[in-house]
Amino acid sequence: MRRFHDATADGHPELWFPPGATSFKSHKMRLQYCSLMPILTAPARSRVSALVDCYASEVECVVHGDLNSRNVLVTKDGCRATVIDFEQAHLGTRVFDVAYLLSEFFLRLWLHRRAFLSAAIVDFLQGYQSGYSGDDESFQRAVGIHLWPQLIYRFVGPSRMTWTGDVNRSTAAAACVWAESLLVASDVDLLGIASSL
Repeated sequence: MRRFHDATADGHPELWFPPGATSFKSHKMRLQYCSLMPILTAPARSRVSALVDCYASEVECVVHGDLNSRNVLVTKDGCRATVIDFEQAHLGTRVFDVAYLLSEFFLRLWLHRRAFLSAAIVDFLQGYQSGYSGDDESFQRAVGIHLWPQLIYRFVGPSRMTWTGDVNRSTAAAACVWAESLLVASDVDLLGIASSL
């Protein structure tokens, strides 16, 4: 995925979409961020509001928009992977896709506390960061700003039955409180969180 992001961040990502093609990006922000506002605390609403304002104008690369485990096909030998289903693609920042995928894994890690999930998160983050030109701390901070609202969205969004239909209400509420606390925290170490659960 990093190669895809890098290839479309050649200084002219706008060439991939017609001028003014922002309606789908606006839809994604309303669906995945703004729809959370009624259930968030004031500090979390403030963080999400700032995220929406910022992301609306960010144009770093083409973003898949729906990067989850069901849209990644891996060969039996595990040597190659293909990403499918680009219908929600839009211009944005790579951290949107990274956070969306990681929200699925952090959710399962929080629910099940399995070491292989922790290792997968750490491997993915370190692997993606290894070829990324930005610094790791800024990258993780930017991913975290998107990650925690997207994790909450997995419990309240239209596809919640797919992602969290097996989770009882009290566990879901606790997971959302946990994610919201990380959303409002000033400095969150994603690798540390993955390793500590």
